[in-house]
Amino acid sequence: MKKIISILLVVCLLLSAFPLIASAVAAPEPPLPEKRVYFADYNQFKDAYLYCWDYFVYPPYEWPGIKMDVIEEDGNGNVMYCAVLPEDTSSYIISNGDGMQTVDISYENWDLITLTDDRDDDYHYQVNQSPNHEGYIPKLLKDDPLPTEPVTEPVVEEKNLIVLDNMEIEDPVYICLRTGEDAAEETTIRAKMELFDSGDYGEPRYRFTYPDGMKYCYFTNGKKSTQEVSIDSYSHSTHVYLPGSVDENGLYNVYYDNWCGGIDPAFTKGPSHTLFDRFCEEYVVPDDGGFDNSFTDLYQLYDEVWEHENSWYEVDRVLVHAESFVQLTSIYRELIGNRVVTRSGVGAPFDSGYGIYDVKQDRFIPLNGKTVEDYDGLKEAFDEIGEGRLLGDIDGDNTITVLDATMMQRCAAKITAYPEDDEMGAPIGNIRHYSDFNRDGNRDVLDATAIQRYLVGM
Repeated sequence: MKKIISILLVVCLLLSAFPLIASAVAAPEPPLPEKRVYFADYNQFKDAYLYCWDYFVYPPYEWPGIKMDVIEEDGNGNVMYCAVLPEDTSSYIISNGDGMQTVDISYENWDLITLTDDRDDDYHYQVNQSPNHEGYIPKLLKDDPLPTEPVTEPVVEEKNLIVLDNMEIEDPVYICLRTGEDAAEETTIRAKMELFDSGDYGEPRYRFTYPDGMKYCYFTNGKKSTQEVSIDSYSHSTHVYLPGSVDENGLYNVYYDNWCGGIDPAFTKGPSHTLFDRFCEEYVVPDDGGFDNSFTDLYQLYDEVWEHENSWYEVDRVLVHAESFVQLTSIYRELIGNRVVTRSGVGAPFDSGYGIYDVKQDRFIPLNGKTVEDYDGLKEAFDEIGEGRLLGDIDGDNTITVLDATMMQRCAAKITAYPEDDEMGAPIGNIRHYSDFNRDGNRDVLDATAIQRYLVGM
């Protein structure tokens, strides 16, 4: 009996082992993780598609590929998209299906893609590619994550500002101003100057803003004084240096000049300067004191005055104003759009003072009569800036109106004489008068007719 029971126990043990072995063999393999791509669109693609492939497998989809799902929108045009890549693909492109696309992207791991401001030679977006933890659904950022230029306050032109670079007169420094009128009625001011900075050579730099009407000034600390400076001809800012020498009366000699835009007599940037670094790469060189045609890093003006956007709302050209304070002997005179531009003493790099930055070509193009016609909207933008004198503006109010046409008719009929300043200083081609609106070389009633047609859009 004991032998039979032992045999039964052995049989039971053997039978119980079979399910364990069977279950171990039948356990399924874990599924492969999905190749998931997220696209945070802050450039407003409007739609997003994945065109994907493997270098050893034909692309499984026709262009533009898989339409990505929208998983979040913020109401401002920013969208978070998502799509799952087929298992046999390793690379992809994101596009909007209508001309906007990224460069080729190699799949990493649950990618989160954002666009940068950079493009390749084919004008395709470069991207930022970040790993995304499995199971985590990214959210749109509240602020634009793309790199932007630092926000800078616009440079405000300070009228009647005097800046003194001083190594000769000990602090405190006073400024003494006078109107220069009749001695009995002359107004004078004595005020302490503000020490606010140091100059190029570590000298103390002082400043003071004086009221209108002052015409002369000098600087003193009560023991030492400078020569008197005439400030009557300056309407912006005056920068004063003390070179260290004295005149026959023991007064310190004064050297002074004028600049616009701000208190720093260095390169002055206007309200917009997103291209400033790019501009400096091409044109600005260190000042060598030679006053040649180079665009040096001292006493300059730079500003971006107009932008144009393409059909994708991207800036594709920028009108730049860049001018040197170094006086040159060259004279520039040309008809740009409807305006006669005459400039003397203009420094490099643009003869007219203006250039167009072409984004796609990544270069600056000098603005002249030909280039203004090559870019849509540029002629109208240049008219709005108001540079130069308008052809046809016979009454000199910087606009073309029916009054100009009427005045031309009266002048052509010899009821009144043409203004003396209607004669150009030098002809531009066959144009010799500002009243020659139709540019035929003559000033007559046909110019009045041309203005009337222009005003009604004919």
